[in-house]
Amino acid sequence: MTTAQSPRRRWAPYLWLVYLLFFLRPLFLEPTPAWLWAVSGIALGLFLWLYFTAYRVRGLALALCIGGIFGIGAALAPLNPGRDLLPGLRGRVPASGGTCPRWPVSGS
Repeated sequence: MTTAQSPRRRWAPYLWLVYLLFFLRPLFLEPTPAWLWAVSGIALGLFLWLYFTAYRVRGLALALCIGGIFGIGAALAPLNPGRDLLPGLRGRVPASGGTCPRWPVSGS
């Protein structure tokens, strides 16, 4: 037996998309090469398809959607267009190449 979705559950997926502003912000506010616009546009389209599909499926299909979204994030991480998500890490995580500084571990 299926139950009708509450009104909140129908609009909730759209509410979370506000976080895309952190992904898009650097593209508009910084000089961005055309290839990065193209890669970001393709990744955004694929992300949106997986994101909305994930709300309609269950089981293995849901796990594949989550894995796909993770893969997009991992693939774009070196390009670093969404670095403003974690402002405390700005300047500590290299955008491309280089190594990350060693962070002290307490209790060592």
